[in-house]
Amino acid sequence: VMLRLHHPDVFVFVAKKGKIVLGFIDVGISAESGFLNGFSVRADYRKKGVGQKLLFFGVNFLLESGVQKILLLVSQKNLVAKKMYESAGFVFVRVHHKKIDGDVVDEMELRPRGVVESFFKKFVS
Repeated sequence: VMLRLHHPDVFVFVAKKGKIVLGFIDVGISAESGFLNGFSVRADYRKKGVGQKLLFFGVNFLLESGVQKILLLVSQKNLVAKKMYESAGFVFVRVHHKKIDGDVVDEMELRPRGVVESFFKKFVS
């Protein structure tokens, strides 16, 4: 983990309320592709918009960095996360050979900008 945090193409953004860490998003850039590497929200702050705001921030950061596509891996069992990613414009690409905690994972890719912009419009003031 520490090696990732010191890599020049990895960026971690944290949501805080005072001194309390509510969640984080870990994104990376490789050539023209962006990657959502890690994403988590404290259980007691889920379904309160924290995850959507973090996702918006990470995706927006990657798009402004010039990536052409954004990929992520998500456990097939994590239906809540998959639903949020789909509502943000990510679509299923394929079942990936990698596993997360022994679970089969799906690879998802972001749809064209128009879909993303319509989802995230409510966060831009």
